Amino acid sequence: MPFAPATIDTSAAKCFVGWNPNDIASQFMTMCYDCTPFLTQNCPAVVHVDNTARPQVVFRENNPRFYEVIQAYIDMTGNPSIINTSFNHHEEPIVRTPEDAIRSCIHGDVDLLVAGRWIVEPS
Repeated sequence: MPFAPATIDTSAAKCFVGWNPNDIASQFMTMCYDCTPFLTQNCPAVVHVDNTARPQVVFRENNPRFYEVIQAYIDMTGNPSIINTSFNHHEEPIVRTPEDAIRSCIHGDVDLLVAGRWIVEPS
């Protein structure tokens, strides 16, 4: 799966040309945006060769833990995004349930799955 930027909402407009907080689909890596020079300079690994990206824009009210992780990274580095990718088997929907995650792990999509206090390793 391609790498994508996970970016908090307060940084998104500085990173993605034409991003709007009402672009709900931008929360799910399903919208493609041209990248600003700010993102291209600071986070080149998440910018596609055509200068686009499919971000996951994170809002505090929807995902407070992930938001705080990204904010802490911004505070430490000044970089507006962390690398993210979708969790799914190629050409299948994104993982939604623990069963989906275990099936994806068994198919070899990840080396190790940590969910709560559980660790799953394919045999």
